[in-house]
Amino acid sequence: STDQAGGPDEAQSRPASAKAQRHVLRFAQSADGSRIAHAQSGEGPPLLRLGHWLSNVELDWHCPVWQPLLTALGARHRLVRYDQRGTGLSNRELYAATGAGITPFVEDLLCVADANGLTRFPIFAASQAVPVAIGFAAQFPERVSGLILYGGYSKGRALRPSAPGQMDEATVLSLIRAGWGQPRSAFMTAFSSLFMPDATPEQLASFITMQVETIAPDKAAELRQIVDRFDVADLLGTIRAPTLVFHALDDAIHPVSEGRQLACGIPGARFVPLRSRNHVPLPQEPAWHLMLDEIDGFLSELEAGGPKPAPELDSPASEG
Repeated sequence: STDQAGGPDEAQSRPASAKAQRHVLRFAQSADGSRIAHAQSGEGPPLLRLGHWLSNVELDWHCPVWQPLLTALGARHRLVRYDQRGTGLSNRELYAATGAGITPFVEDLLCVADANGLTRFPIFAASQAVPVAIGFAAQFPERVSGLILYGGYSKGRALRPSAPGQMDEATVLSLIRAGWGQPRSAFMTAFSSLFMPDATPEQLASFITMQVETIAPDKAAELRQIVDRFDVADLLGTIRAPTLVFHALDDAIHPVSEGRQLACGIPGARFVPLRSRNHVPLPQEPAWHLMLDEIDGFLSELEAGGPKPAPELDSPASEG
C-alpha cells in the first residue's frame, strides 16, 4: 500500500515487514515531458541503479526476484532507482523514445540524477540499462565516478548477427505476443525461464506477475524493438570511469561474448565472469555472493579515492 505525502508527486511506501527499509517514491520530468518514477532508500554514499525492463519501483520492493538485490545494494548506500519510461510507475507511453534511439533514455537518467541532487555518483546497470549507462557516461563524464555493468551489451540484438542457440529478435517478440503475463501460458513460462532458468517457483511466479504490472504486451514488444537497436559500440573507447563488468557464462538472453566486448572496449575495465545461466541475478546461487563481494570492494575503492580512471586519450593535435 502507498500513503500519499507531500502532494500528488510524492509517496511514502511502508513495506509490510517491519524489518524492511523505508523507501520514498517521487516523480521527475524528463526532457520530453515524460513522468519518470524514482525511489530512494538507505543511507550513505549515493548509488544509482538504472531503470530496465520489467521494473516497478513500488512492487520491486516486495518482489522475491528484485528485493534481495535492492537490499544488498542499499546496505551501506543511498540507493536511487527508477522505472524506465514505458514501464512501472513511469509514463506508460514511450513518447520520444520511438525512433529517437537511446537519447530519451539518457535524458531520463539525467532527470533522476538531478532530482535527487546527485552531482557525481557510481552507476549500477543491468541488461538494456548498460548501453544507457555508457551513453550517459560518455556525455557526462564528470558526473560518473564508476560503472558496474551486469549482463549488458553495446550493440542490441537486432544489430548483431545471431549465432546458433542464441535468441534472435523475432523469437523474443513472438514469445511476448503469444503469452505476455499469462501464468498458464507455455510461451510465457518458457520466456521467463530463459531469463531465470534456476528460479524457484515463487521467483518465477513473481516474475510473470511483474509482466502484467509493469507494461502491456503491445508496449513490451515496442520497447523491446527499441532497446534491441541500442548501439553504443563507438562510445566504449571514450569511457574514463572505472568500470566493473559482470556476465553470466551461460546467459541465454545476451551471450557472454557481449560482456567480453564491453570489457575489451572500455579502457581499464575489469571483467568478472559468473558461473551462472541466469540473466537475472538470483541470491540462491554461489555467483550471487561473488558478485556482491566484487561490487562491495569496487565501491569501497571508489569511495577511498580509487581505482584510478583510465588515462585520457591523446588529442589529434598532440600526435607527432
